[in-house]
Parts: sequence; structure tokens; C-alpha cells
Amino acid sequence: MESERRLRRGRFVLAIAVSAALVLSAPFIGFVRSWIRATFPGQYVRIIGGAIALIAFGAVIAALWRIRSHRVLRYSAIAASLAFATWYSLADSTGNPDADKLLNTDPLALLLGMLLDQHMQKRRPDSSQCWRY
Repeated sequence: MESERRLRRGRFVLAIAVSAALVLSAPFIGFVRSWIRATFPGQYVRIIGGAIALIAFGAVIAALWRIRSHRVLRYSAIAASLAFATWYSLADSTGNPDADKLLNTDPLALLLGMLLDQHMQKRRPDSSQCWRY
């Protein structure tokens, strides 16, 4: 029991360390992204898209390799999620080539478009929070 708890604690600490490293490396990742964009202006989307596709492919292969039980159900879930992601990326186009290019290359534009599309409103505090006894 104690060794199992240590194993879980070790994985938790590893996950925290990897997350912290990813957050702390954000400026470096931004520098590399800017360098790729400046060096290969016409190929930037293809390079970044290829890198993301390789990472996603590696994640799917790792998931398939680690499945030990309930294989049919879990393989079906992976296939369904890949099918949904493919459908969403195909259905996400606006029909306007300039807008599609902007949404595919600028994450901030995509986020703002999603926020405006959902009509996000500023949340107001609940009236019960105003009364203090």
C-alpha cells in the first residue's frame, strides 16, 4: 500500500514538474515560434501543423500501447474522438479564405471569435452574496 502511494505521489510530482517546465518555457517557445515565422514565412502554418500532428499521433500511439483492459470500449472512444476532431476541423471553416487563414494562424482571433459567438457576458454576483449577517 505504501509503495503504491509513493508511486502515485511520484507521478503527481512528475506531472507538476512537467507542467511548471512547460509554463516557464513559454517565453522560449514564443521566441522559437517567432523565429520559425520569420525564417519560413510561407511554411509557418505547415511546420506548426506538422509538429502538432506528430505530437497528436504520438499521443494516440502511446494511448493504444498502454490499453490493457476494456480494449474495444477504449479503442472505440479514441476512434470516436478522432472522428469528432476531424469533423470539427472540417466544419469549422467559414467559407471566407481570409477569415479561415486568420482563424487557423492566430489563436487570439480564434478565442475572441469564440467568445463573441457565445455572447459571453460579464458575470454578476448572486444577490444572496450581497447580504451579510
